[in-house]
Amino acid sequence: MIITLTHNHQLLTFDVQKRKRQKRIIIRPKSAQTYTVTAPKYATKREITSVIHTHLNQLLTMKPLLNYHDYLLQCTHLPIFDQWVEVKVIMASKNEAVLEATSLKLYLKDVSKKVKVLKAYLSQRLMQEIKNYEKYYQENSAIDLKGIHYRTRYLKSKFGSCTPHNKTIGFNLILVHYPKAYLHYIYAHEIAHLKEANHALAFYRVLGALYPNHKQVKAQLNAHHKQFITSDKT
Repeated sequence: MIITLTHNHQLLTFDVQKRKRQKRIIIRPKSAQTYTVTAPKYATKREITSVIHTHLNQLLTMKPLLNYHDYLLQCTHLPIFDQWVEVKVIMASKNEAVLEATSLKLYLKDVSKKVKVLKAYLSQRLMQEIKNYEKYYQENSAIDLKGIHYRTRYLKSKFGSCTPHNKTIGFNLILVHYPKAYLHYIYAHEIAHLKEANHALAFYRVLGALYPNHKQVKAQLNAHHKQFITSDKT
């Protein structure tokens, strides 16, 4: 469903997607004049339009969220953990990413492979740090970390996830662009779920033992993330 309205001689477009498990209407800017709307399955066009009008002034001040694919495609510099690196594309007979000091060289057969090669490299870097934290907690906690399966990819709304019954932990690949302390906190948070599945008081006791200053770091991470995904990177 597409909803359009005119404001100050500008045409605003709202792309509506309805979802079975959606409980409320959520509107996010996609670009300067386009928005995505997720709504409950039975929400009517009239109800959605009413919400748009109610929050229109606020919507007009919101910045579009970062598009990860476009960000990687256009980037000439990237933050990787605690350093900035220059991204250089070099045409070659192979697809490979090589970090030399503060220069990340992307050897590509085809420029169209830039995002794919870059994602693979960033995922590898994230996994290296994850394994370091796994080793640390194997030696310094009573949590059984044998047989854990890790997944990394860019996510819209979560920093991590844990499925205790099959010991699968997922990480938002965006953490590779943030200081390492934030990944450390998320790792501790997710492995705490291996002991306590929900966020009850018992969970926070486990997390507190693993990562004592988790409240402070969580607040810092949320602020850092909000700034990162809404700042202009063009």
